Amino acid sequence: MGKKKFLSVAALPLFQFLLMILITFAQDMRFQYGVILCALFSTALFFIPEKVTPAVHQA
Repeated sequence: MGKKKFLSVAALPLFQFLLMILITFAQDMRFQYGVILCALFSTALFFIPEKVTPAVHQA
C-alpha cells in the first residue's frame, strides 16, 4: 500500500519533469531543479504521521 500511495503522489511531478525533458533544451533544465526539489519535499509531507491527541474527559 505504501508504494502505491507514493507512486500516486509522485506521478504528477515526475510526469511534469519528464515532459520538460522532452520539450525543452538541455540548458533550460536547470530551471526545473527548484520544481523537483519542492516536489520531493512536498511528497515527503504526505508520509508524516498525524499526531493523535488523547481525548480530554470532563467529569
